[in-house]
Amino acid sequence: MKVTGVEANFKTMVSGIYGNYRKAYPNVDETIWNKVENEFLSTSLDELVKLMAPVYYKYLTERDLKELIKFYKSPVGKKLVKNMPLIMQEGMKVGEEWGRRVGERVRKKLEEEGY
Repeated sequence: MKVTGVEANFKTMVSGIYGNYRKAYPNVDETIWNKVENEFLSTSLDELVKLMAPVYYKYLTERDLKELIKFYKSPVGKKLVKNMPLIMQEGMKVGEEWGRRVGERVRKKLEEEGY
């Protein structure tokens, strides 16, 4: 999982999650948020790796994993790893906007149906 840039991606995901919490709880002091987020970052990645390992082994053989490692060590694999945090960050924004649009359509349809 190291060659895939999971750590950088994990940090991006955590930043997004904590960003949402910061918005939901604006009265919490920033120093508290930083403390909580840093504690989470320092302990949760190891936990995530332990939880994800069986999932990888369920769907991929050892040979598959070796081929993936080869890919991630290639120039295009390294480029993907380097850019994945940005792709994820922008992708989360796109996903949020898409979800908002879907929600609006559902609300409109329900209103048309009299709800």
